[in-house]
Amino acid sequence: MTRVLLPSVIICLLLGGGPAPAADREKVALLDVSRQQDSDWRDADARLLEQMEARLSAQPGWQLLGRKHLAAVFTEPAAPGWQELYRKACRQLQLGEQHYHRLRPRQAIARLTEALRTLRSIFPFLPRLDEVKKAHLLLGATRQALGLERLAARDYRMVLLLDPSFKPDETRYNPLVVQKMEQVRRRLLTEVRGSISFISQPPGAWVLVDGRAAGRTPVTVPAVLPGSHYATLRLDGYRTWFGLVEVAAGANVRQEVFLQEGRSIRWVRLRRRLAKAGLATASADDAVALGRALGADWLLLVAIEHLGGRTVVEAAMAGGRPAKITMLGVFDASEKGLARLSRRVSAWMTGDRRPAPVVTGPTSPGQTGPVAPPPRPAPPAGPAWYRSWWFWTLVGVVAAGAAAGTTAALLSRQSGWRLEVLR
Repeated sequence: MTRVLLPSVIICLLLGGGPAPAADREKVALLDVSRQQDSDWRDADARLLEQMEARLSAQPGWQLLGRKHLAAVFTEPAAPGWQELYRKACRQLQLGEQHYHRLRPRQAIARLTEALRTLRSIFPFLPRLDEVKKAHLLLGATRQALGLERLAARDYRMVLLLDPSFKPDETRYNPLVVQKMEQVRRRLLTEVRGSISFISQPPGAWVLVDGRAAGRTPVTVPAVLPGSHYATLRLDGYRTWFGLVEVAAGANVRQEVFLQEGRSIRWVRLRRRLAKAGLATASADDAVALGRALGADWLLLVAIEHLGGRTVVEAAMAGGRPAKITMLGVFDASEKGLARLSRRVSAWMTGDRRPAPVVTGPTSPGQTGPVAPPPRPAPPAGPAWYRSWWFWTLVGVVAAGAAAGTTAALLSRQSGWRLEVLR
């Protein structure tokens, strides 16, 4: 009996002593609340956050909610029913292709036009642009077969604007289609390019032109080929904007967009308020409310700063009852600095809730402890010469002598002056 119970007890102890299930572990949300989103540092900051997230995710005992989890809260959700419209467009596109290969140009154009109209209505949510390119290519090939050379060239141009290196499959399309597209490609290389200036309200929206990132508004996209371009503007908390922008050769097009608020705007405003206030003076109630919306027990606030060419990360932890924000320190954006940050967060989650030491002087990047103030200069041994009694006595004697000499010269006869007393 003992031989049977002993292994069972050992197994139970081993199972009970294992790591806690993910559902029982405390959750920490990593939230970037940097005040300035400098486009020059965008890629570097994104890599830094990825490194930070990777280190924190490897820590045992608690669960990190990364940026992908947070994006579902801040990013405006896609339009409802767009997947069904996407499937409908794909079916229309398939039927249009069948009509093209069966030499039914009228039916093909009708199906392809409907597919392209549906794809444009959901363009911001498309996972890729392959269907849009295929619709333009098939429309161009069908119109070329009908002798509509100008309309066909316009569709081929749209394909090349979306993908400049695109080449049609010669086994599926007529050689005349391949030849015509090469003519359009050569013509594009010789045309004078223009530009598009995007301005949005509010500013800071990400701009995509023909599916390629072009920066944040306000921004001017240079060297734009003439023709119609698919433009998209995205900003957290606002509905995605989409439009076709027509650019003439050598022209500058000014595109102003007023973004409409979406369902996630309240959380974006809350994050913006935390960033504006700064970690040291941010509202703990705002941080805890945002943490609950993210489904987290604790909110790890980080602010990335670029000081003199160096990057530092300011970190604080928000949560608890009563709600409060506790500074964790300032860490250098290096391997050692991120390792110190990871250890500091892990210590916090295991019970070390001490705030960062108070900084009493200038802090160097990566230094979180107190800095001694610079020594005061030693007082001089005695008063300065311009504060001595003998200096001011001498000044007074000289001034009195000069005044007496001037008076005597004025009253003398040789001075050329005559003094008369009027009664």
